Amino acid sequence: MDKNPLGLVYAFMWAHTRLLVMVFAATVLLTYLSLWIFVAPKYLSQAVIYPANLHPMSSEDPTEQALQVMASTDIKWKIIDSFQLAVHYGFREGHIDYHALSKMFDSRITAERTAYSSILISVLDKDNALAAQLANAMVDMLNKKMLQMRREKHLEWAGTAQKKYQDKLAAIALVEKEIETLKRDNGIVNAEEQSAIIAKKMQEAQDRYSDAVAKVAVFTGLSGSYRDSLRKYEMVKRTIEPRIKELSDVRERLIAAGDRITGLKEYLAYERENLAEYKKEWDEADIGAKRKITYSFVVSPAGVSYSPSHPKKTIISLVTGISVLVFLAFLLAIRQQMRLVTTYDNKSPTSATAE
Repeated sequence: MDKNPLGLVYAFMWAHTRLLVMVFAATVLLTYLSLWIFVAPKYLSQAVIYPANLHPMSSEDPTEQALQVMASTDIKWKIIDSFQLAVHYGFREGHIDYHALSKMFDSRITAERTAYSSILISVLDKDNALAAQLANAMVDMLNKKMLQMRREKHLEWAGTAQKKYQDKLAAIALVEKEIETLKRDNGIVNAEEQSAIIAKKMQEAQDRYSDAVAKVAVFTGLSGSYRDSLRKYEMVKRTIEPRIKELSDVRERLIAAGDRITGLKEYLAYERENLAEYKKEWDEADIGAKRKITYSFVVSPAGVSYSPSHPKKTIISLVTGISVLVFLAFLLAIRQQMRLVTTYDNKSPTSATAE
């Protein structure tokens, strides 16, 4: 009958209990002491922030936008340079592997989105005070980077608005100059009053002309003293005709110039409204470029931690001890099985015949 497998395992473990316990205890103790002596403890500092005053540039939300900015190489290398992290991380000056330095930075300083759309900034470092400073510096760098980006955008906007304003101002000046030229060339001071005066003079001339024409018709064919009257009214008629034409020409020029001036003034009124809008846009962009605001609401600033967070000595020691224990048990089981096979071969009929 086959033996119970669980019984075999129990017997095997009981037979090697002392060895397994001693190896497990030694492994756990040595691992713990090695971690304590050779691995510098690291302290975890964390800051929690909510993005603020961020306007989406595409489809991402403010949290994603802030995370993208914080992941920029600009912020990374400013932090590295400001805190001399190359030296702090053990790189020799003049022999810095920047790729390795960047990877080390990314492994020790992280920013991630939380379930509540806030941002958790975590820093793991052997210097607990530096860890807190780095976490808070990441918040400051986010504010500075966003302020720089906003300022550059508003300066660009202000430059565009200023150019539109100045171009419109120049266009308005040209129209105003054209109006002044039309007034000067046509002798216009007040087009409406001057037009009314000319119309009155034309009416008077027309009346005198009509009267002269009527008198000429009456005196034509008469003799004696009526001839002098006829010549007189013919002279009046000839004198008034060019005057009427002159007044008519002046009136037409005045009307044409007045219509042109009226159209230009309406255009000016419209363009001055646009000019006011451009000036408002320019002022807003200029104010935006000079305004200093923050882009994060700090829920929890990073503080100095006095309890090491890494490495987890107890957990690592126990996991290492269990791993060694399993491996040792596996080796002992293989050795025992090989002994059984050897013993069985020695007791087989073939071996007995050979003897």
